[in-house]
Amino acid sequence: MEAIGAILDRGSLLAATIAALAAGFALSSASFVRFSFYMPLLVLAVIYVPGLLLVAGVVTRSAIAFSRDYAPLLACVAMAWSASQVPIIAAAWTGPPLLVAVIAVLAYLYFGALVFFAVRTIFGTDNRTAAAIVLLSWIPLVAAALVWTPLRFIFQLVASPFFLFFII
Repeated sequence: MEAIGAILDRGSLLAATIAALAAGFALSSASFVRFSFYMPLLVLAVIYVPGLLLVAGVVTRSAIAFSRDYAPLLACVAMAWSASQVPIIAAAWTGPPLLVAVIAVLAYLYFGALVFFAVRTIFGTDNRTAAAIVLLSWIPLVAAALVWTPLRFIFQLVASPFFLFFII
C-alpha cells in the first residue's frame, strides 16, 4: 500500500501522535465514550505496538529489533487508528447507537487491514505471515484487559502533569 510507504518516508511520529490525540479528543466528546482523550494513544504505544512486535517475533521466528521497528510501527498504527476513527466519530455525532456499532465493527476491520499493510511493509513479510501477525495481535489487548484496573491507575499516573514532580 502506497500510503504506508509515504508515512514511513515522509511522515513523522509527531504527526501521528497529534492525529491520534485529535481523534481521541473527538471520540471522547461522544456521549457513549468513557475514557480520556489520550488513553487510545497510550494503549497503542504501551500495549498494542509492543505486543504486535512480540507477536511478529514469534510468528516470523526471527529477532525483531524494538529500537529499529517500534517508532515506524507506532507511527503507522497511530495513523491507521486515527483514519479508522473518522467514520465512528461522524456516526457518533449524527447517528443512533445501532448505526455507531455497525460502523465501529467495519471501521475496526478497516484498521486491521491498514495494520496488515503496515506489518507487511515494515517487516517485509509475505501476505500470509502479515495476516497471521494481525490476526494474533488482539492477544496483548486481551491480556491488558485482564489487568486493566492496575494498568489504568499506572496510565493515569504517567499521564499526570505532576508525574515528574512525584519522581523527583
